[in-house]
Amino acid sequence: MIATPGRRKTRRLVHVNLIKEYHPKDEVPTLVIENVTSKGYDDFCISGKEVKIQNSDVLKNPSTKLSHLSLTQAEDVNELLMQFKEIFGDVPKACTAASHNVQLVEGARPVKQPFYRLSHEKLRILKQEVDFLLDNNLAEPSDSPWASPCILVAKKDGGHRMCTDFERLIP
Repeated sequence: MIATPGRRKTRRLVHVNLIKEYHPKDEVPTLVIENVTSKGYDDFCISGKEVKIQNSDVLKNPSTKLSHLSLTQAEDVNELLMQFKEIFGDVPKACTAASHNVQLVEGARPVKQPFYRLSHEKLRILKQEVDFLLDNNLAEPSDSPWASPCILVAKKDGGHRMCTDFERLIP
């Protein structure tokens, strides 16, 4: 429930996913969070931020996540989990099911953009993400004449998503 003083409805029931940080303005009444209940989502939240689920923790005791299934359905899921255990690790792996080649348009010249300037905090986050990708063989160093800068996009949970800006490659 959220208190909304000065409005037609003085209290509103709002789903926890719709609550965002409030930045007050002088002319708008302040919203106050009274009591937020998150039916069963407490395990995944720490002070309002989503925590990545550790697959290894779930695999140690999968029955806690399968209680809503019938016995035969739960057994089928358990069998699949055991059969394909290597793909449910805590660290993602590179996909080897398909490969692709980039076909250049005739006369295409390499586009090598410089990186964007970032604050120290965003630079630290970007470096962590790149190090994670390199350490887990999800990316590799390159000296290609083609280069596009990476940017950090804010997520709803307050975190950041690393994206590559390919805008200059579009004809």
